[in-house]
Amino acid sequence: MDVRQSIHSAHAKTLDTQGLRNEFLVEKVFVADEYTMVYSHIDRIIVGGIMPVTKTVSVGGEVGKQLGVSYFLERRELGVINIGGAGTITVDGQCYEIGHREALYVGKGAKEVVFASIDTVTPAKFYYNCAPAHTTYPTKKSHRTKYLQSR
Repeated sequence: MDVRQSIHSAHAKTLDTQGLRNEFLVEKVFVADEYTMVYSHIDRIIVGGIMPVTKTVSVGGEVGKQLGVSYFLERRELGVINIGGAGTITVDGQCYEIGHREALYVGKGAKEVVFASIDTVTPAKFYYNCAPAHTTYPTKKSHRTKYLQSR
């Protein structure tokens, strides 16, 4: 996990383009069959990508230990948007098929989250944000077609 420290606003004003890129740009988001993770001390948010190609990718206990908890979403919630091919996200045994530009919210307390692609030629690319949570909400899929119909 890449950890980014906060910087003072006065310091940020002195940075040139390269300095700002060094502090804030996340260059490597998608790596085949792995998850990437950047923890920012600004709002304690975690951003990253998951691109399962030939195998499933699980985010669980090993990440939790780095955060000082038993499992990743013990005290956090997760928002995932698929910007690649069709895939699935299995949350504590419940499988959700997530198509291109569809999203899944995973509430605090989910112990096992497993990501998979349906087609290895056009793998799913799951971009995610994860933030501290104080209340548990149910896992819910957001359908792109429902959004487009309401516009």
